[in-house]
Amino acid sequence: KVFKVCACGGLDGVMSSSSDSDEDKELQTEQRKLYETDIKHMIRNTAGAELCATHDHPRPSPSDCIRAFDHTYKGDVDLSDRATVGDPVQKSRLHWVVPYNVKDDAGNA
Repeated sequence: KVFKVCACGGLDGVMSSSSDSDEDKELQTEQRKLYETDIKHMIRNTAGAELCATHDHPRPSPSDCIRAFDHTYKGDVDLSDRATVGDPVQKSRLHWVVPYNVKDDAGNA
């Protein structure tokens, strides 16, 4: 899922300020500090389901988001309902990934 946030500044020709102003940069930095907290809160409150919510399907269950199968000698076993969503991990300034874990019947993760 991609979260888009507009850049700080005014309307060009109306209330515009220099896009390189220290005030704008400071505001962007302060706002970005809140992203991680907001994303973690959203994921925890929805058990990860928000990550695959769409306009057509606004309230998915967490198992709608993750598909996990164990390929065994007895055939494929669907483990999707056993998946747990972890906390977001920041990879770069504006990029987070969300890990998940699945355990099979033998306890392997």
